[in-house]
Amino acid sequence: MLDTTPYLWIMDERYASVTVAVAEGATQDGLITAYRGAPDSSGTMTFSDAAATWEDGDPFYVQTFAAGSCVVAVENNGVAGNDLGIAKAAVGDTGQFVSFRWSVTGGHHLLSLVGGQVDGDCDVLAYVHGGEPNGPVPEWVSRVDWTKDPARAAYLALISDVMRVQVTPEWFTGPHTTTPIPWTA
Repeated sequence: MLDTTPYLWIMDERYASVTVAVAEGATQDGLITAYRGAPDSSGTMTFSDAAATWEDGDPFYVQTFAAGSCVVAVENNGVAGNDLGIAKAAVGDTGQFVSFRWSVTGGHHLLSLVGGQVDGDCDVLAYVHGGEPNGPVPEWVSRVDWTKDPARAAYLALISDVMRVQVTPEWFTGPHTTTPIPWTA
């Protein structure tokens, strides 16, 4: 079983509604464009700053940065990283894309593509608690102990393992390229 202890910091209330996506085979500008943002409209903000500037009716923000051979996208209260069309546009037919979305309103979703094919597109929490996942479930979701591990920490442990990147608090505290994107439902 994967150790989720290094990721318990994600349980902080600031991170209650987030989508985290990791793309291998994408460039940062390509990922921003896939999210329907314009790279030339990007600035630099922290996660907290991006969240604090948002008001109802404003565009959402995606923060992007490199992690190893991958590009990461983090959204505070956004859902674009869980959109199949965006994932396919980001990595095409050869890359890999994994995202987890969680929300205080109850939405938890996993999206995974490998080589342009959907590997996972499901409600992981429903699945691990005996419910209907409503889509394919990748085998690797069994690498954490869902009976004791908090979901958000488990998601980050799985992202680290599957995408071979080290998820750190800096993903959420450091200043990163921040781009306005349209709302995606």
